Amino acid sequence: MRTPNVQYAATYPGHTGSLLAAAGEFVISFLLMLTVLYVSNHTTLSPFTGLFAGFLVATYIAFEAPFSGMSMNPARTFASALPSGTWKGFWIYIVVPPLGMLAAAELFLKSTIRDSVRCCKMYHYFGTKEWPFPMGHISFVGKLDAVTLRAGAPAIAPGWTLEAMAQHSLDFWMTSEDLPDPENRVTLNRKGEITLSYQPNNQKAHEHLKKNLEYALNHIKCEEHGSCHQGLFARSLFLGQKIPLAGVAHQNGTIRFGDDPATSALDPNCKAHDLDNLYVVDGSFFPSSAAVNPGLTIIANALRVGDHLLERLRATSTAISSSSSQLFQTNGAQLVQANAPEAQ
Repeated sequence: MRTPNVQYAATYPGHTGSLLAAAGEFVISFLLMLTVLYVSNHTTLSPFTGLFAGFLVATYIAFEAPFSGMSMNPARTFASALPSGTWKGFWIYIVVPPLGMLAAAELFLKSTIRDSVRCCKMYHYFGTKEWPFPMGHISFVGKLDAVTLRAGAPAIAPGWTLEAMAQHSLDFWMTSEDLPDPENRVTLNRKGEITLSYQPNNQKAHEHLKKNLEYALNHIKCEEHGSCHQGLFARSLFLGQKIPLAGVAHQNGTIRFGDDPATSALDPNCKAHDLDNLYVVDGSFFPSSAAVNPGLTIIANALRVGDHLLERLRATSTAISSSSSQLFQTNGAQLVQANAPEAQ
């Protein structure tokens, strides 16, 4: 590289132009989605879905990237365009990849005869008929091994049992929302030590979330796994463990924002109600916890507050400039009057 200090990275069409870049994005998005749908729904090939997808991406990087920059991901393109200010051909990466993937999904549905397509619903914030309230979010976690299982297993559990369980497990992480509770707080004790006070709530929503996951897993056709035990010899088992308070992460809501100073510490712009020069833009402003990682929300809010501060500083600068001008004119008038008698 000519310049060793990289300032930013951006995705935009190559020297062949926008039309060829758009065509390339459509083709690679279409092929990737069609491959994933076909392989993941194939009894023999489904364990190798990741390998097929990885091979395609590696191929795209080598042969297609010079034409479109290879995005297939509108969020990634936006995240690189925002700090760099490079919006060349931005419409391509917002419009074309979703169209390519939708076309692949439609082709797959119309060209295969099946009762259902294997997929996984992870977002459960819209509730169900049985529980019309937000339940939470489900995501995969890294594959468990015997060492990880040992931490929560009885001391007498033999190692070979844990190894067998790890080899035949599907591992999920379930998160439900903690509802606002004034008794759940971070305080300092008389010794100046940090104290976390917490009692779980919203438990019914979490139980419904677990039931939804168990229902989905129990209704996957057995032959789709290749082979499994059924009937009296079925050996499906659901094991779970809650993260203890020591595993707390993503604390938020300790300095919540709102319109009413009686129920919030910050105003809607994250400025302290009682202090004009104090703003808080970390996770403290949350009025309620979410069931997803709050990082992107914190970033978005910080950018929003930053825009507000820029507007406020510009207004303050204009007011100060105007006041200084008026003061200068007033002092000048007084000076002329004071000198006038001496001049006469």
